[in-house]
Amino acid sequence: MLNTLMTCLQPLARSGRLARFLLSAIALTALASCSSNEPAVDGSSTSTPVPPSASTTPSASTAASEPVPTSIQPSAQDGTNYKACLGGNCEIAVSKPVTITLSDSPVDLTAGPFTVRKVNAGSIEVRMALPAGPSLDVTIKKGCTTAFYGNNADGLAHTSCTREPEDILGMYIKQTVTVKSITDGTAILNLKSE
Repeated sequence: MLNTLMTCLQPLARSGRLARFLLSAIALTALASCSSNEPAVDGSSTSTPVPPSASTTPSASTAASEPVPTSIQPSAQDGTNYKACLGGNCEIAVSKPVTITLSDSPVDLTAGPFTVRKVNAGSIEVRMALPAGPSLDVTIKKGCTTAFYGNNADGLAHTSCTREPEDILGMYIKQTVTVKSITDGTAILNLKSE
C-alpha cells in the first residue's frame, strides 16, 4: 500500500504540487483540531462551545422553582369593588358573607340592600330587601338567574336556569342576580337593574 501511495505522489513531487498538497493537509488538520473538543497538544484546553438550545432552556432547578397554576380562577369585571354595584349593575366576586348597597338614595324605590349570606359549592344563599318592606331569602344555583320584583305594596322572586325571567305586570322593580360561576369558594355574580 505504501508503494501505491509513493507511486501516486511522485508526479505531484515533480511539479511542486506535493508541497502544496502537504501544506493543505496540515492546514486542514490544524483547523480540525481547533474545533475539536479534545485538549490541545500542549496540555492547555480549548473552550467547549455551548449549543444555542442549552443556553435558552431553563435549568431543572429554575423550572422547578416556578409556580404551576393548579386551576384558573375566573375573574369578575368589577372584582370585589362592591361600590360598583350602586345603581344595581355590576359583576363582582364574592367568597364570604357581604351586604352590598344598590342605591344610595333613601327615597329611591329600588331593590336593596343585597346580602350574600353563604357561598356553597354549587349555589349561593342571598337576601334581597324590597321597598315595600319584605326581604326575600333565595338560594341561586350556579348558572341560574333570580329576578327580584317589587312595587310599593309587594315583592316576589322568580328563578330560572334556562332563560332570564320575564317582566311581571304591576311590578316596577326588577333586579336580577345571575350566578355565573363558583370556583374554589368564590362566586362570580352579575347584577342587573331593569
